[in-house]
Parts: sequence; C-alpha cells; structure tokens
Amino acid sequence: MEKIDYEKYSHVLKALSHPMRLKILEVLLDNEYCVTDVSNALNIRQSIASHHITILKNSGIVHSHKQGARAYYIVKNDLAKGIISILQSKK
Repeated sequence: MEKIDYEKYSHVLKALSHPMRLKILEVLLDNEYCVTDVSNALNIRQSIASHHITILKNSGIVHSHKQGARAYYIVKNDLAKGIISILQSKK
C-alpha cells in the first residue's frame, strides 16, 4: 500500500482555501497569462492578483516563465487541476 504524503496535500489545500485563488486558478488552468491579464479577467487590482499568484507559486501550484519584462503563469499541479475540474463540474 502506497503511503500518502499528507503534508504535501495539506500545503496545496491551504493555498486553495481562498476564493480569489480558486478564481485565479480557473483563469490559469489551460492558458498562460501575466498578472495584468489575470487582474483584468477578474476585475481586481494587479497588487491583489500578484499577492495571490505568489502564494500559489510558492505552494507549487502555479509555475512561471519570463518573457521579456513579464512573467507568465500557468497551473502545473495535478491535484489543483483536479480540484478545479471538480468545482467546475458543480456549476
């Protein structure tokens, strides 16, 4: 029987425990966007989007790459993708 890494899952679930971060993940689920794109899509200030994206990045849910002066973000964590898919199916 394979041992479950509860610490790892707990860290991801804590990062997903804010409604704004769930909304940001939905935006970043299938496409790469910069902070400006995310803030425009959700009609929030860039500083708020940046704050939440940093939390998601630090928890290993979102990955980024630089293109010129901008950083682009996308969801790369399979657990987070699965959770968002479940939530989308409940709409």
